[in-house]
Amino acid sequence: MNFLHIDDDDSHAEIMQIIFEDYAGVHRLDRVSNGGEALAFLNKSGRYIDSATPDIIFLDINMPNILGTDLLPIIKANPLWLTIPVIVLSTSNADADRHKAYEAYVNAYVVKPMDVAGFEDLVSSIVDFWGNWCKLSA
Repeated sequence: MNFLHIDDDDSHAEIMQIIFEDYAGVHRLDRVSNGGEALAFLNKSGRYIDSATPDIIFLDINMPNILGTDLLPIIKANPLWLTIPVIVLSTSNADADRHKAYEAYVNAYVVKPMDVAGFEDLVSSIVDFWGNWCKLSA
């Protein structure tokens, strides 16, 4: 299964890469660091011409270029990407951010734990659930 991680935080991206090493051969993780790169990746344009269409998207909401809360409706408005589950992973626990994300049809909104071990446990649980238990649209 192909996961796309959209996040400008390099330390969070590094932790995600380490977690996905445990899933080598089963799940793949690609990462882009902002909304513009995410759209290029999803559109398979520029340096992303050979990118794999993600089965699951991890989306941060506080990013430069295009906020995740602004990117989410763009993703969900495209018929090619509409059925890709999007999971917001954010440090924000603000009601307004959660509300805006769910209005744009996010599949889950998860607040990142502040400690590395908690973050690793959370992401591993999400990958196990969405990657192993959920049956996604073909």
